[in-house]
Amino acid sequence: MSSKAQRLETLRALGGNVPETFPSLDAFAETRHDPDALWWIRATAEQPAERYRMRQGPWTTREVNEHAGADGESVPAACAVQRYLDPDLSGVIYVASDWVLTAAIRGSCRPLLREGSPGTLFAQRGQEHWVSGGAEMPGNAQQAIQALKETVGAMNHNILVEWIVTADDAIHHVDYKEIAGELMPPPFPQPDAIAVGNRQETEPTELVDSTRIEHLSSSGELQNLRCHSGSPLAHLCIEVAMRGGRVVVERSPDG
Repeated sequence: MSSKAQRLETLRALGGNVPETFPSLDAFAETRHDPDALWWIRATAEQPAERYRMRQGPWTTREVNEHAGADGESVPAACAVQRYLDPDLSGVIYVASDWVLTAAIRGSCRPLLREGSPGTLFAQRGQEHWVSGGAEMPGNAQQAIQALKETVGAMNHNILVEWIVTADDAIHHVDYKEIAGELMPPPFPQPDAIAVGNRQETEPTELVDSTRIEHLSSSGELQNLRCHSGSPLAHLCIEVAMRGGRVVVERSPDG
């Protein structure tokens, strides 16, 4: 079982509502599925270039089975297959030691995580809170945040959880990642410019248009980025931070 599949099982054990997930293409192919079902392929390779090169979906049952029997570069060798649920709202939550930061977007989370969309941010520490990118968070986002805070609280802190809310207001946890140490240096972040990763600028700053995943170095080198827009919880920011680099994401008052 891949580490991603194991993480999803951990969420499920803690009471998280996790879509049906198979740890590999082979495991998927060994089971009969509804031919009308849709699926999401989540690459689990160690190298970011391998994880982000393929379209995740949604794929039909027939298409996933064809991938399972294919050779070559059309599909990542390491991946989990997850039932695709059409999201009304999606996002990611980061729970630090004494505060929570949530990014949310209508529809799929891909624009937020991979394509540089800023989405809406909600930050809270005790009674202190702020919203960036919208006048207020949608009501179903607030329900998701509260439910996720309870789930993640049982897992300690410094954890990211990706989630969706479907049209029936059901909250589903679709992935999570443990972060070694603090993802964002103190103090409590403010919305105009949010720093992710290393506290010190160790390399010359590279200015980029947004938090698109294409700005991630393919060589694995340390990066010090300043993004003119995007979400601080985008995959680019997390990957750079986990390599020991730093990203500063600028946020205008309207997003």
